[in-house]
Amino acid sequence: MSDNESVGEDTGPQVDYDEIGEDGFKVVEKEIYEAYQKALQQAKLEQEEDAEEEVKLDYDSWEEEPEYSENVMKYVITYGIYSGEVDSENGRNGEGTTWYPNGDIFKGSYVDDGKKDGEGLYIYKSQGKSPQDELIESIAKADKAPARLVQAIEDESWEKAGIIASEIAAKDHKVNVQPEQAALVLQFGPYPFYNGKFMKNEMVGEGLRKYKDGSIYRGEFSANERHGFGKMKYNNGDEYAGDWSNGKKHGEGSYFFKQLNHAKYVGKWENGNIISGEWIMSNGIVYNGNFEDNVPDGEGSFNFGSAQLKGQFYAEKWIPNAKFSFE
Repeated sequence: MSDNESVGEDTGPQVDYDEIGEDGFKVVEKEIYEAYQKALQQAKLEQEEDAEEEVKLDYDSWEEEPEYSENVMKYVITYGIYSGEVDSENGRNGEGTTWYPNGDIFKGSYVDDGKKDGEGLYIYKSQGKSPQDELIESIAKADKAPARLVQAIEDESWEKAGIIASEIAAKDHKVNVQPEQAALVLQFGPYPFYNGKFMKNEMVGEGLRKYKDGSIYRGEFSANERHGFGKMKYNNGDEYAGDWSNGKKHGEGSYFFKQLNHAKYVGKWENGNIISGEWIMSNGIVYNGNFEDNVPDGEGSFNFGSAQLKGQFYAEKWIPNAKFSFE
């Protein structure tokens, strides 16, 4: 649906609804959008702290004195505002930027009058900032930000900038932020985001996703889910590299435990859980066998280099066979 088709006949004051500002957005639509965002933020502040549902504000519950056409106002709070290329019917087609009613932002390619298609960046502004991301943002914007950090940002040396910012967070604020997380905040901003390929509004192919909790995924997507091969770095420092299906670990993969001195699981995964494979411990001992709910279960063996002990796990307790076998 194009802008002209959605808005319809103007019934409000005689204003220039087609005036374009320096940023490429229509001036009136941007004014409406910003007023709506203020009301939305106020509604969020009034929401109960433990509420999980996303705050929504429709036209009838938005207590705003209508300065402009009701149709234009309804259009803006339904579809957001757009700056970019359009087709002959004023529909969103080509490169452009949309500010959505919930606050989210998309920068990239559109086809078929508003469908995200091609390379793009989607910023989940509606999810808010995590305390860690907000801290990194404040460090970079500080009046007395270290010259080496400022220079790294100006040079777009994001890896270096991330290392510097994470060091400042740890030293001056006693907050642990992974350097890669800090680098992505400095490059893309403090909100969760997806940067990669879209097809008909869905995330597909190769992409990068940073979540609000600081976890980072680089890999393949399908139908908006992690699907195919990819690497996830969790906010506690753990890492998984392997196959995914519909957002869950599924197939062959390896999981590294940072808190356990880089012990790891290597094997076959199903619906997010390892079901068979190896538990390689930091001391070199290797368990090989079956798993259930991500813990050893059933028959298996412990390998101690030149010796092997077979047995089984039952109720998370190891029941060994009578003796070791030696190579």
